[in-house]
Amino acid sequence: MEKNERTRKLLKRLLGREEVRIREVRAVANDLITLAVVRETIVGRKKLAEVIDAAQLERIVTTYYPGGVEASPTTGLEGVLLRGDSKTRKFTERAVLVLKVLSDGGETPLEKSAHAYTRSSGMAVVALPEDRMCAFGSVVIVENTDVFLEAERIFPDADMILFSNGVLNNRVIQWLESSNRLQKVTHAGDYDPTGLTTLGD
Repeated sequence: MEKNERTRKLLKRLLGREEVRIREVRAVANDLITLAVVRETIVGRKKLAEVIDAAQLERIVTTYYPGGVEASPTTGLEGVLLRGDSKTRKFTERAVLVLKVLSDGGETPLEKSAHAYTRSSGMAVVALPEDRMCAFGSVVIVENTDVFLEAERIFPDADMILFSNGVLNNRVIQWLESSNRLQKVTHAGDYDPTGLTTLGD
């Protein structure tokens, strides 16, 4: 059984004794049938899921979702504590941005420092929101670690290269949108569901 939002919503409905079709359980959490937690029951013309071992269902919920199925995490830490997954949050106040500032076109001291760190260490790290630093020039967003480490060879004209490590954080997106010095943004995502979803957004 995968630990995701679809599973959480299904478990929440089962715990609340809401009407759930057996096909939903088969599609999302077939293990509940295998473990004899739920079984198929027919009510009229409907094939529904009936909870037959409520105690085992509670144990499964506690294991998969330690903070319960009700709470909505707002930070990565809450995501870990409530759901066991730091990426379940919708929005965070702060974000850590790993980047390379390849151009010396920075205007602020922090932009110049990030450029110096990139030259000496290969990359820089900034905690966002950061109003002392602005995205500028040609920016490339890279999803894959190996590509990020060699990105200046692949994108020789880039001024900044941002490492998204999958889906780009909402705070980073806001930071990019707030810049009036951007000329071009290139997304270099993986050819996988995450990369294609990000590109579509």
